[in-house]
Amino acid sequence: MQENVVCLPCAASRVCGCTAHDRFAPGWRSETPFFKADTLMTSQYDAIIKALQAISPMPRHLTNTLFGAGVFAAGLNKSPNFFFDPNNPGSSGAGTFYNPFTTIAQVNAAITGSMPGKVLGIKRGTYFKGTINLGVSGAPGAPFHIVPYGDDFGTPVFSGETARASWTTYSGDARIWQMSGFTQTVDLYDIGYAPYGTSGSRLLYVSGASLAAKITAIQNYISAPVAGTAGVFAYDSNITYAWFVDTVTEANPNLGQVISADATVVVQLTNGTVAAGGNLVVCGIGAYFARNNALAYNLNAAATSGAGVQIVGCHAGFSGAQGAGGQGLGQDAIVVYGHSQTVKLTASLFAGNYGQDAQNNALELAYTDGAVVQYNLGTNICGNSIVELWSNNTNATVLFNRGYNDVNARSKLNTGHGSGVWATNYSDGGGVNTNTAYNGGHTIAFNYVQDMANHAFDNFSRNNLYLNNTAIGFSLIPGSDFFEFEGNDATLTGCAMYNNLCVQMAPQTGTVGFMRTTGSATPVPASDYNGWFDVGRPVSGYAAVNTTTYTQLATWHTATGNDTHSHGLQVSGSGGFGYAPGDPSTLAGFSVVNSWIGTNTDYALAGAPFVQGIGMDITSYNITTDIDGNPIPSLSTPDLGCKQI
Repeated sequence: MQENVVCLPCAASRVCGCTAHDRFAPGWRSETPFFKADTLMTSQYDAIIKALQAISPMPRHLTNTLFGAGVFAAGLNKSPNFFFDPNNPGSSGAGTFYNPFTTIAQVNAAITGSMPGKVLGIKRGTYFKGTINLGVSGAPGAPFHIVPYGDDFGTPVFSGETARASWTTYSGDARIWQMSGFTQTVDLYDIGYAPYGTSGSRLLYVSGASLAAKITAIQNYISAPVAGTAGVFAYDSNITYAWFVDTVTEANPNLGQVISADATVVVQLTNGTVAAGGNLVVCGIGAYFARNNALAYNLNAAATSGAGVQIVGCHAGFSGAQGAGGQGLGQDAIVVYGHSQTVKLTASLFAGNYGQDAQNNALELAYTDGAVVQYNLGTNICGNSIVELWSNNTNATVLFNRGYNDVNARSKLNTGHGSGVWATNYSDGGGVNTNTAYNGGHTIAFNYVQDMANHAFDNFSRNNLYLNNTAIGFSLIPGSDFFEFEGNDATLTGCAMYNNLCVQMAPQTGTVGFMRTTGSATPVPASDYNGWFDVGRPVSGYAAVNTTTYTQLATWHTATGNDTHSHGLQVSGSGGFGYAPGDPSTLAGFSVVNSWIGTNTDYALAGAPFVQGIGMDITSYNITTDIDGNPIPSLSTPDLGCKQI
């Protein structure tokens, strides 16, 4: 759908040629609804969003409703046509309520091809140690559903785990255990130390040039265990060597509590043999312990088109392999691919999902157009904790998501990244292609990113809007940036960032940038009404254009014309990044405003009037609530960041 945009100064359409304004500048007003009604607001999409919004308080990524139960409680109820309960030994396997399928073979035989309007129910409370691979599609207005059923409160889970209970002591060090028989690189977990469904059960992988070097690395870990890990392991000639933090497991790891993630993909879904693929809804399902991806959907070569894939309220993760041979894998919690540049997956929704403990991304998309990513949560993520828009993605909406990266990410995944949202410009074959027919046009708004190891928002594509996002850095590595615009390509135009709030908390000696462009040809995005703050750091932050660094908002503004209305923290005596008169010398108003899941805590500038009511008018974007579902008091003068105080 062609967006209808009006240039307010000259009251003309976008084709007026008014070079002073672009799509995302304050002078433009979009006449198009924030959600593209002609492609996304189908009755099914509308039902899911209304169900999500009906949960009170606004869904915390459905963690308080067992990853999808709340969606059904709020009204998205489906009566299955087929039933799967592997814990019903008396069943004849007919797939009925009284005689459900009990094996995956029975499910595969019945669920295949075009099945519009049909529903597969997975018994609540099921913990199935095995994988499922279905090739099935629905039809427009009559999608195929995969949903939980039954009166148990537990999310039905598919797990790719293998129990490892043949450990013997290593002769060179009685503290270390060994076991043979591993045929590929897989990660180990101690579910006695951290139970199913919780982070902290994964062991840290270490390497070395020889067995002696690997044993030394394990011994070094024993002397100083890495926080957030359940132990340490190494491979050598098909033998695994391990030490466990938990004293019970270390005394005897052969009680069934040590498992490996052997399955390549736990839940694999495709369009099967259907040319018009997609029209599939997956809601309230768990997928744990994968060597590669936990939950995956892709259009295969049979597809000539694809639309309407909706993954809602699912819990996926404990994915990836750290060792040699694992780095070429996707290693995502959830991954969804269309088929190609010409056969994209359109009008799809990914909402209320929980991506946890993944070596790469909480969610990865490729070959999509018009995807909506909202209300999702990513925790303990080594890659992108909200979404990686990997290749050939256009016109995505990324809204109301939270991402917490793994503070140990650089120890687990040696790629040096660890962001919240990554909008790339890759095309077929992994090459760079900045043509907007392939990548860009995304709206990324009201998201919260914390503890990223590198960038909060990493941009490689064109025409992307970053609006009212919050990024909090406790573990940023020196030289990283909250917003980075990369690509070294003069065609990467049309990006803009407004009303964002970035706060660097970690006391460290290296500098951290608030915004950077890399490469002399990369255009500087439009930027204004942002808040750039340092807390507890002896050195100031910066903005940078390629190799030119600006340590003052004032000089940055003079050089680029950007951030006229932005604010920064003026660190007394050290230069700081302050600009506007009255900007503070301390951030005493910065405090915890709510904590909610595990050890993760949301931060916001509570009691800090210099971020309240000073944002750019966002009326035209048709967003009326903040990330927590609270009404925005004034759309014309919103607060900075994703939370409206």
